[in-house]
Amino acid sequence: MLNLDKLALVVNAAERYLQGLDTGEWTDEHKEMLAACRLVAETGMAAEAENEIPVDIYTKRRGGWTQVHSGRRFFPFDSQPSDVDPVDIAWGLAGTNRFGGQVGTYNVAMHSFRVMQVVEYLARQREMPFDSMLRAYSLLHDAHEALTGVGDVQSPSKRHLPRVKELEAMVQLSIWGRFHLPPPPPDIAEIIKTADVLMLLIEAEEFFPDHWHLWPVANQPHAELNVEVREAAQLPPDWWLPENMFSMPRDALLQELVQLEAEFAALEAVAVPPEEMEDSGNASWREEIKITNLSDFPDELEVDVDDIFGPRTG
Repeated sequence: MLNLDKLALVVNAAERYLQGLDTGEWTDEHKEMLAACRLVAETGMAAEAENEIPVDIYTKRRGGWTQVHSGRRFFPFDSQPSDVDPVDIAWGLAGTNRFGGQVGTYNVAMHSFRVMQVVEYLARQREMPFDSMLRAYSLLHDAHEALTGVGDVQSPSKRHLPRVKELEAMVQLSIWGRFHLPPPPPDIAEIIKTADVLMLLIEAEEFFPDHWHLWPVANQPHAELNVEVREAAQLPPDWWLPENMFSMPRDALLQELVQLEAEFAALEAVAVPPEEMEDSGNASWREEIKITNLSDFPDELEVDVDDIFGPRTG
């Protein structure tokens, strides 16, 4: 990210250097250097004043970057499909614990597999094909949490942090682009959201047995929550062993994502491939998939229980 304090030092140093020269010694290069420094400083300050993310003068991309497991640099506020690596998604989700870490090492990778299995059950009940696309959308529904740098932000906090919701939507678009996928159509978004809500209730019962009845989700009718759904949400017993809770979901998720990416690349599942999208400039590839308002998408990416069922009581 643009560091205005350091830039101010550069501008001051340039001015002192020029003032030490006789005016006749000033070249056009000297004048352009000072003008450029001042322009960048003014632009950066204006961007900060408007709460915008300034462009880094070295990387030419908005915001700073984070180091991810693959060795790549990931720019959360200026991500492109080519920045996304399945390795980083698998490591990031397996290393991100659900419920703010309040339930130990139960992580988002484990949750994602369980959501996928519930989606598969719901799809059979609705006579929908459980194909590779539905599998991918299920596994990737929380994938942004691996790369935003803020992890699994809980609903009460996120509700008052609109910039976080926008960030998640932007990163999620880059992830879909990497897998040659457009944003999920309404029927797929709905079935995944339903599975996510059902999974939230199951997790509440499992991890908060003495308190889950206070959750708004517990007081709502869930016609599809039955013994079959609970059975569908089960993970292999070995995954629950403390020594395996990180490595087994990570490895399984990575294997699934690599396979899905190869399949979609071969099928050319989306009209505009990621390598063409990213070449068109800063975030403009999003226009190719008809994204006009990123803030419209977070509701399809997460389940905010209070928004759906009302504020918690009791």
